[in-house]
Amino acid sequence: MVLEELAGRGELTDEQAVELAELRSKVAKWKQQRKAKNAKYYQGRKAAAARVEELEKLKERGPLTEEQAAELAALQPKAAQRKQQTKENSAKYHQGLRVAADRVVVLEKLKERGPLTEEQAAELAALQLPGCGVGGEGAGAAD
Repeated sequence: MVLEELAGRGELTDEQAVELAELRSKVAKWKQQRKAKNAKYYQGRKAAAARVEELEKLKERGPLTEEQAAELAALQPKAAQRKQQTKENSAKYHQGLRVAADRVVVLEKLKERGPLTEEQAAELAALQLPGCGVGGEGAGAAD
């Protein structure tokens, strides 16, 4: 962090510049490895979910082999847990969007009555940023 600040001000020695370049290289390599590891992890999860689905379809058609039944028994709880976690995360995300949208409505009504405080104006601006999912153009902002 200190080296980055010095570099920003142009105050690095040659030795520090070399060190910074090496550190940046290590960070880039670490990020690439982490990205590959995450991709492999999610591919494994998708494959397991697909396998559960496949085994459940086979089970509907008739009895499974012992190996298939054991595999399904091992995979099903994990798949169900991941599905429940995904459902909970989605619910939390959408609840957050609803709360933010409600807050935008309150702030916009306050704005109609008079000027907002600096904090309120900053909050409204932040909630209306593109990609925030609430407010923004066409959301009833009174300008």
